[in-house]
Amino acid sequence: MVQIVYRQERQVLTVTGHAGAGQAGHDLVCAAVTALVATLAENLRQMEAAGALRSLSVELAPGDARIEWCPVSRMRSVVELTCDSILVGLRQIAQAHPGHVSFEQML
Repeated sequence: MVQIVYRQERQVLTVTGHAGAGQAGHDLVCAAVTALVATLAENLRQMEAAGALRSLSVELAPGDARIEWCPVSRMRSVVELTCDSILVGLRQIAQAHPGHVSFEQML
């Protein structure tokens, strides 16, 4: 099972495990989660390059991801909007595949 935990106050996303919804390399549920996490990481890297983040840490490995970010004050709403759109997608995957993906949001 893929376990997704978003700590909103600290702005940290962790993703661990594998969905197990198909053969390794052919698991569409796992691929969907991976695509969204990779998209979030790249969006945040571009925001960091543009000066919208004070800090960014991205660790991506098969079955294990951790992304932590801190926006500059004036860009907080733009960064939050971008991140929220990805989180909506991750939540929807968890809702559609509860036996393979869990999503927990902590304040």
